[in-house]
Amino acid sequence: MFSACAEQKDPPEATLSWIVPQTRAAKPADCPIEMLSALPNVGYQEIAIVEVFDDYDADQREVIGLARRKACESGADALVVLENTRQTLDGTATRGVATNSIVVGEGIRDQPDNGEAGHKGRFFDGAAIIYTGTRSRHDLTKDPQ
Repeated sequence: MFSACAEQKDPPEATLSWIVPQTRAAKPADCPIEMLSALPNVGYQEIAIVEVFDDYDADQREVIGLARRKACESGADALVVLENTRQTLDGTATRGVATNSIVVGEGIRDQPDNGEAGHKGRFFDGAAIIYTGTRSRHDLTKDPQ
């Protein structure tokens, strides 16, 4: 009975925070949305911030998938990855010392960071954008998938 409770994980938390008044209709949850690693070199407007919090061991594909669904909900054309990190508490929770693992491509780079007990271990932050002018695929900085 106790092991079943210990294995339960908290569901991921995802938020969509509007930067501008909502001007576009939501797209289907599985809409094809571009994932960018940097802001594009073409006309765009940031319309919302997408944040996802999940457990440290959460599958990155699950976290990215949830972020994509939230971006589709905003009606965005693309989602720019601003931060995709993993944080663990090191030592006692009172010290609040953490390792912030930044996901870079397929690898993870660890660096010291401050953390607090009770916070989820994986954090994704992205900007949902719409294109305001014409663009070509050569103008975009795509994140490798």
